[in-house]
Amino acid sequence: QAYSYEPGAAQNGRMLQRLVVHPESRRRVIWVFLGAIMLACDLIVMPLQLASLVSDILVLQWLMVCFWSMDLAINFVTGFYKDCKVEMDLRQCMLHYLKGWFLMDILLVVLDIAACVIDSWQDLQESNGFMRLLRGARLPRLLRMLRLLRLLRLRRVMEVGMWMMSAIETERTLVIARVVVLVMGILVLNHFIACFWYTLGVPSEGNLQTWLTQGGVSTGGHGYASAFHWSMTQFTPATQNLAPVTTSERIFASAVVLIALITFSTFLAKMTSAMTQLLALNALKYQEEATLRRFFAESHVNARLAQTVWQLFRQQRALKNCQRKVGLSEVSNIVVLPLDVTMQLCHRAYREYLLALPILKATLAKCNRIVKELCTRFEERTSSGSYEVFASGSVANHAICITSGKFSYSGPNLLQQAPLEVEPVTWVSEQALWGEWVHAGCLTSCGPSVWLVMDQAAFREVLFQHPNKQVRRILSKYIDLYVLNAQERLRDGTLLDVPWTEFDQQQRAALVDEAMTASGLTGNSSPTARIRPWSRASR
Repeated sequence: QAYSYEPGAAQNGRMLQRLVVHPESRRRVIWVFLGAIMLACDLIVMPLQLASLVSDILVLQWLMVCFWSMDLAINFVTGFYKDCKVEMDLRQCMLHYLKGWFLMDILLVVLDIAACVIDSWQDLQESNGFMRLLRGARLPRLLRMLRLLRLLRLRRVMEVGMWMMSAIETERTLVIARVVVLVMGILVLNHFIACFWYTLGVPSEGNLQTWLTQGGVSTGGHGYASAFHWSMTQFTPATQNLAPVTTSERIFASAVVLIALITFSTFLAKMTSAMTQLLALNALKYQEEATLRRFFAESHVNARLAQTVWQLFRQQRALKNCQRKVGLSEVSNIVVLPLDVTMQLCHRAYREYLLALPILKATLAKCNRIVKELCTRFEERTSSGSYEVFASGSVANHAICITSGKFSYSGPNLLQQAPLEVEPVTWVSEQALWGEWVHAGCLTSCGPSVWLVMDQAAFREVLFQHPNKQVRRILSKYIDLYVLNAQERLRDGTLLDVPWTEFDQQQRAALVDEAMTASGLTGNSSPTARIRPWSRASR
């Protein structure tokens, strides 16, 4: 089955197959985020309920039971990854879930339902024999302890975290996000430890001397705040005036110190690694800034002039950082991509540039198959500095689309003017797609840049595979009109490789409208036979 990002990629014609959800679809992502919110509520409320700091919120508990029951059903119809491909067959999805987390998920749902039912019966009379039996067996408290098994659902949080990390676009933001995750993890761990420490400190009939009574701390909110402070001090070299009193408290405190020793060491190592990574990302910037400061000091530059240079430095650095986009070829050098994945990426990355041609936007915007085929025929080229893309008088075997960077074009009609600056998402030498062409000027990249190259033979081969005959007639008529217009402008000496005036762009749009209007009057001749090449030699 093909690797696909569209839900229903492996439909086998059955009605139930339509229920299968792609694991990366928008609906699935939203549902997983809702699950993460539910788990966050559990992580906060559940320890407080076990410590009897808050009462059970039945509405919230029943809401969670309904959510996780629905999640149980949704997991049966969710696709999964198998050998780098998405398996969307309903039977395979159900078997995959049954062999995986189904037993654990249904156990957690049953425990949640039992806990909610028992909590709902707490207002029954003491004379009720069934309730006396449950309380005698301490079943409600046992079910509360079993709620800790909900922590197994933390895999959902990990799933959301991995998805969010993969969606982050900048390295700096990724490092900051990792630091935030580390801090949040430490806070959640301390929350659990504080609740257990508070539970041990609550006085009971057989144990009146605890750390709460010995330290003069009241129960409730003040007691939890003191327990959380004590928990934090076990992880950091901070001071506190609370100490364990009973044997159980000392055993628990010793275990916490051991956990803190391992956890805090790991936390400190990861924080140091993240900070080092942040500094490495800015190493070149800091070196350039140090060079400027040294120059200002040695040359005795006054503060006003130095501030002007600093402003120019920051502007040019910001421009340099956003000038060049990362090309798909650079990604292909990092990871080996199958053909179907490559086609998906090409479509995502290059569709905007392909449809920048008015005739293609008018005829191919709704034909994804042809658009994907044409996108894969793009050849990506990059330059790290000044580079001559083509020279005047050379034969054009391909058209060029600018994607990022700064380009300048100088032609025979621009000898008395400054070179033209070619903006991104601009097609250069479009004439090469429709016939023979010799470059009228010179195109040069002025810094880090990326551009796409489309070979004329590959372009025509894919373009006229369009299944709609009417579209093929429109394309053929457009080629006729484009060639006639180009020949007229060649004689006038106004045709260049780039659309250098607003009139050029308006004229291309007018040719598209004329071709679409006149396409109904054309014959049924072969579209490829209507391509009439021309040459600049006639000039």
